[in-house]
Amino acid sequence: MSLQGVTLMKKKLLIIPSVFALLLIIFLITQFPEEVPKPEESFQRSYPEVIKGNWEPSPFHMKLLMEEEVDELRNLGVNTVSISLEYRFGNDGSYFLNESEVIQNLYLAKKNDFAVLVAPNFVGSAGMNFEEMGIDMSLERFLQISREVALKWAEISENYKAEFFAPQNEIDHMIQSNFPEENVSEVVSEWHQELAGELKNVFHGKLMAKMASIRPDDDFSGYDYVGTTIVHFGLSLEQFREFVINRYTVLSQVAEKSGSEWLVSEFWMPYSAEYWPLGAEVDLDECQDDYYRIAAEEYLNFEGEEKPAGFIFIAWLMPGMEIKGREASTVVENFFASI
Repeated sequence: MSLQGVTLMKKKLLIIPSVFALLLIIFLITQFPEEVPKPEESFQRSYPEVIKGNWEPSPFHMKLLMEEEVDELRNLGVNTVSISLEYRFGNDGSYFLNESEVIQNLYLAKKNDFAVLVAPNFVGSAGMNFEEMGIDMSLERFLQISREVALKWAEISENYKAEFFAPQNEIDHMIQSNFPEENVSEVVSEWHQELAGELKNVFHGKLMAKMASIRPDDDFSGYDYVGTTIVHFGLSLEQFREFVINRYTVLSQVAEKSGSEWLVSEFWMPYSAEYWPLGAEVDLDECQDDYYRIAAEEYLNFEGEEKPAGFIFIAWLMPGMEIKGREASTVVENFFASI
């Protein structure tokens, strides 16, 4: 055999154990996934007087937040962080989630002594349209899946002593997007009320109805908090102020009817075209801090009988909507110091 042939043979012999080792690693990872951290006896509930919160939509960024940004969050005044359970649907109607990833984040949040809000989430950053995805999904089936997921995570949240639990993030958006013929207010109110008793059997913290929008006919009796998302919708600053005043007013009225407190459960001011491709009356990059300032001013000036109980912003790290290193972070820091 030539020298070249011997060299080639040696290379092949070296490749075989390397490939075998790689396959062995893959097998071990799939058969023995990362161990989920167990709740610690030291985990106890501690409720802030006012919720000053962060909602980091990506589990990746949430992990980074809990490992590298804790001091920055505390300096900002944050006392509550959110665990968004980002579920996805398969084309066959199945649904899935990396459970160990989000439980790890839940563990880190409690370990870092934050109050924690847990919320299953089917909406995602771009929404979810069953028809476009080719998924045959009825309203009844979706509500049943939502109930199963909510009860499962209510029990897990109880085990880790999460302070707050929302049975689903922005379920009203899912109903409106996928079942437009339905009365959204009627569906979400009935679903939340029917589920409240079951949730309280397994979760002993505080319950939150976390909506994308709020309607005068909504009724979330049985829940401790009613919250809504506020988005800039590309409005001018004057239009946005009017929108915020109206949203706070309706939210406070629904909360009073429901026997609940109310809060801004998600304040989302994306400035990149990736997350807001619809155009705007203003330069979103330049006006992000102005939107925050307006919301803070109207929160502080609110004169209704039901005063707000908190404010959760999105996000600290997620690119295209983050406030870290931007003027909006100064607005939030000053605002949180005043409430």
